Amino acid sequence: MLKYHNLFLGIKEGLSHILFCQKSPSVIISKLFVANKKWGKKDRSFVAESIYDIVRWKAHVEAALNKPITPENLEKSIGVWFILKEKILPNFKEFEEINANQCIENFQSKIHLSEVKYSLSSWLYGYGKQQFGETKWHNELEALNKSARTVLRCNTEKITLEELQKSLSNQGIETFSLNQFPQALVLDSPKNILTTDLFKNGWFQIQDASSQLVAPFLQVKSGQIVIDACAGAGGKSLHLSNLMQNKGKIISLDVSPYKLAELEKRKKISGDKIIQTRLIQNNEVLSEFHQIADRVLIDAPCSSSGVMRRNPAIKWHLTQQKLNEITALQQELLITYSKFLQPSGLMVYATCSIFLEENQLQIQKFLEYHPDFSLLEEKSISPFESGFDGFYIACLQKN
Repeated sequence: MLKYHNLFLGIKEGLSHILFCQKSPSVIISKLFVANKKWGKKDRSFVAESIYDIVRWKAHVEAALNKPITPENLEKSIGVWFILKEKILPNFKEFEEINANQCIENFQSKIHLSEVKYSLSSWLYGYGKQQFGETKWHNELEALNKSARTVLRCNTEKITLEELQKSLSNQGIETFSLNQFPQALVLDSPKNILTTDLFKNGWFQIQDASSQLVAPFLQVKSGQIVIDACAGAGGKSLHLSNLMQNKGKIISLDVSPYKLAELEKRKKISGDKIIQTRLIQNNEVLSEFHQIADRVLIDAPCSSSGVMRRNPAIKWHLTQQKLNEITALQQELLITYSKFLQPSGLMVYATCSIFLEENQLQIQKFLEYHPDFSLLEEKSISPFESGFDGFYIACLQKN
């Protein structure tokens, strides 16, 4: 229940940045916590959950309001959400003009509309329906509207999976393993595991089960040269180092200095000595990597449609224009980074998207104009079928 006015103001501030400035919920919520150090654990949890819920179910609020959420009616929109969720409101002046019965009546009259029921933009609903058909798209949306589970990847260079599970249990953190994921543990319930000594000692990373399938697709071996061309904060670079038994060389590239700085911190904690970070500033930096790599990973920027449960703002930020820009960039990255590969080397292209345009169709287009490459294997991971993030992974060989 929304009891304190300062929590309401925090929710309002967070939503304003997310909905109207197209910021990431996780980034904005972290900033809110830093700025409000007096909030207790329950307060922080309440604010974060409320922000995620309102972003995720934005179409429900708009149906009840009978109008889009705007900066002018944002305060009222928050009140409407708590009417829909809890049926009661605190006595805040911002909520005085809300007609609860009218809001519920408005909502009930529109919930039969699919874009309202599954809460996403009309454009995105239509796009997904065209891609998958109504039944499959509805199944995927059901899965993508659920909260994501926390999955750990064990750093087997430091500890076995069984030992990690036992150590977590000793600290009151219960997990279960997954048959097809040899390094994965899933938390039974949400816990703040980043403050544990186990994390600070580098015994595990947080990485979704689907994401843990990407690095093994490269079939890496100890001593090889591997380029992680879109490394970001380095989750897959760290996994590759683990699979290579910390022997060889991993060159982790990215255009973001702060993400590479985060990777530098993570690799020190994990004990990874073969990862070298490089900031991409111009094409001259890329020329030195021509045909040097045994393996190349392109974990491409994408619509992130497969991870909407983690970032529900995607449902409102994504447009046809943005998707066009993303697919053009993906094709450019495939062409550019494929030049890093030695003959007979393997290249993996991966996205956390479920859309064909970013996945199978991208690979088909690349192969059409690059006959020196062949497709060895591809895998599409459905959020509905897997229970984890949506992903696409393709392994190509340079002939």
